[in-house]
Amino acid sequence: GLKTTTTPFTLNEGSPDTVTYNGDSGQMLRLIDADSTVAVNISGEGLLNLFNALIGLRDDLEAGDSSQIGSLRLQELDDVLESLASLRGRVGAKISGLESTAQRITDFKTNLAELLSKAEDLDMAEAALELATAQNAYQAALAVGYQAIQPSLVDFLK
Repeated sequence: GLKTTTTPFTLNEGSPDTVTYNGDSGQMLRLIDADSTVAVNISGEGLLNLFNALIGLRDDLEAGDSSQIGSLRLQELDDVLESLASLRGRVGAKISGLESTAQRITDFKTNLAELLSKAEDLDMAEAALELATAQNAYQAALAVGYQAIQPSLVDFLK
């Protein structure tokens, strides 16, 4: 539930002992995708049956009532264990789905980084070749300019 600061169960001692669930059935939803949420908590109400079965078993053991233990209490425990196994299966399916979503997000980030790298990164060999070509063109232009405008002694005398 949503009552995270409250003790979830209280033992009410008496004849017979009972257990009270102090939580609620609220769901903590987390956004895992642009339009997908998942509940990351479960309600503790389902455990009340477990506590009641265990209290009944304890009381029957203390009273020595083996007929109740063999017929009723073991069946109650089997039922509770079956519901807990089902709950564990649902939690496992959620975990598997979240792991799959996490892997998809990781793959997406990797692909995005690769695309960004292709768009922005500099190829050093290509850049060095372009620089050398530009330097050669500049040097050639200077040489041609020098040949076209050769200063003569007359130019210096003016």
